[in-house]
Amino acid sequence: MRLLAPVVGVALVMAAAALAVQAPAGAQPNAAKIVDRTLLCSTQRQKIEVWGHAGLREGRSRWNKLPFATIVTPTLGGKATAFDPSGLVWITAARPSLPTTFGFDRSRTPVLGQGTLAVSQKLCRPVKAEVALSSAGLDGGATSPLGEGIDCATPGRVLVRVRATFESPARLRQRDGYTRATAPIVEAAVVVRSEAGKSIAYATVAATGKTRLFTARNCVPD
Repeated sequence: MRLLAPVVGVALVMAAAALAVQAPAGAQPNAAKIVDRTLLCSTQRQKIEVWGHAGLREGRSRWNKLPFATIVTPTLGGKATAFDPSGLVWITAARPSLPTTFGFDRSRTPVLGQGTLAVSQKLCRPVKAEVALSSAGLDGGATSPLGEGIDCATPGRVLVRVRATFESPARLRQRDGYTRATAPIVEAAVVVRSEAGKSIAYATVAATGKTRLFTARNCVPD
């Protein structure tokens, strides 16, 4: 495992795209129990940062913070900061209550205010491409509730696939340049690779509270 990243904030995000929808009869229009999108995303400074932390319970029935993972790309002026437009995607899992948060230190923010899943509309657009959800060729494993951050060099554009299974059909809404969901997620995964097929990063979250991060061997702790 790599070292804990002393991150100040977490940039998170979500873009509009065509859905893979599996909704039962009677579900609301545009609601989906499974969201599966493949995107072509622009990176700034040819770099991404992979951040994540495991969940932390508050008693037996509530979460203090949800398991969480995000892919961000640094701003042109420096590091990404909390919820600016430099995030590409973020994922959570488990059921949040009103005070449940995600994020690091001073950047922790309420889940219900930001969304359980999000994709950037500004930096990402939907594409048709085969991108396997796999950690093959990458190093990593489970994170602690304290979390970690990893920097990875990338091309100027990367392919990102995000897949999430919700507890029940969820609606995606556009707000502040992101496409977001607020429904609880059972499990989710995000993978990043180059257009040429090189694996860069892979992250998963689960309602058990576990978060796993995997990155290419040339990535370094943030």
